[in-house]
Amino acid sequence: MMHTIILTSADHCYANALLGLLIRGRVFEGQRVLVMEQYGLMPGKTKLEGLVRYLGVSGVAYVCWQIAKQNLFVFMRFLRAIQGKQRSVYYPYWKLPGATLKRMICPRLSSPEAIAFIKKQKPDLILSLFSKDVIPKEIFSLPSRGCVNLHPAPLPLYRGISPTFWILARGEITAGVTLHMVDKGLDTGAIIAQRLFSTKGFTDEHALYMQATRYGARLVEDFVKGALNGKRPRLTPNPAQGSYFRLPTREAVRDFFARGARFFAWRDFFYQ
Repeated sequence: MMHTIILTSADHCYANALLGLLIRGRVFEGQRVLVMEQYGLMPGKTKLEGLVRYLGVSGVAYVCWQIAKQNLFVFMRFLRAIQGKQRSVYYPYWKLPGATLKRMICPRLSSPEAIAFIKKQKPDLILSLFSKDVIPKEIFSLPSRGCVNLHPAPLPLYRGISPTFWILARGEITAGVTLHMVDKGLDTGAIIAQRLFSTKGFTDEHALYMQATRYGARLVEDFVKGALNGKRPRLTPNPAQGSYFRLPTREAVRDFFARGARFFAWRDFFYQ
């Protein structure tokens, strides 16, 4: 039985949608799965420190929209659970039929506690699915079938933070999602699979991120099924040339709105 550890973010709209898609697709059937959920806005910082950092770099407008989206997701997750609407992307993934997995709060991945715990688990595979934290070598070198990350961007472009925001803020015509091996760099590991798609018709970052999530679920599914069958992925080098982005800046947020983009539409939550 393959032992898989999933590193992800707690109360994360797109992580919930992604895990829901994978569970509905029975991707983890017959496996021993542990989901380690990370809390907080930024690794190694308290919520207050993370909030102050975002306010200082990204500005009040960006932070207010993100808080609104976060709270709306948590509310809709609660509502869909009460309604029993299991097909909704907001339905809590751990309540889905077939979700035979364990969940736990994940300490900082670079901490001796986290490293010792994961070593003790002896995972065959580690999946980083919208995890906030950088995975140290002591962890990513452990699993025999690899440690892989799903990044919602067309690598080697848009490495780093908030790629879907930056793609819209810069008026790109192509978006994408990439499954890649984890190495010591940030989003620099060899590429396992990638799906590119047009940004035409996307003015809503939430919708763009959801589309990347749906395509990403297929990439993860194919990879996991291959790993179960002992198949080694065909790796493509991740070119050193590319682009890397940090937190959205105030100027970038102004550009984002100037292009007619928005973070989400209310209907995105109430009709899914």
